[in-house]
Amino acid sequence: MTPAQAGPNPPLDPRYVRRALLHALVFVLLLIPPLAGAFRCPFALLFHAPCPGCGTTRALRGLYHLDFASMLRFNPVSPLVFAAGGLLAARSFVFIALDGDTRRVASGPFGRALIQSLLFAAALEIVVWITRWFGCFGGPVPI
Repeated sequence: MTPAQAGPNPPLDPRYVRRALLHALVFVLLLIPPLAGAFRCPFALLFHAPCPGCGTTRALRGLYHLDFASMLRFNPVSPLVFAAGGLLAARSFVFIALDGDTRRVASGPFGRALIQSLLFAAALEIVVWITRWFGCFGGPVPI
């Protein structure tokens, strides 16, 4: 069947759907160690100082337990990071299911806005990290 005969929405390729499900499974499996408290920051272990994203893993655990106060205490930028990261993951899974890869994730206005929001969140993480050294936002997060 040619694309013209398939109509506006050709059927999904089962190989691509399996690939998307495998990616989603790996994503979920990678979340288990941080949520279980079994993950330590390599930067903190090596340098004995908080990294620019310090507190993000503990903020994720706070979100998992619906403890929004601790989520914001550990990392005030975490809601933006989690929202943008979750949308990027979902968009990636959709494009893997549709195309078999993630080449179009950053395409279109929404894709560009999503990438820009992640860059903005990374910049905010660095600003919060620097200001915490001067006592703002509760000071440096304990490592």
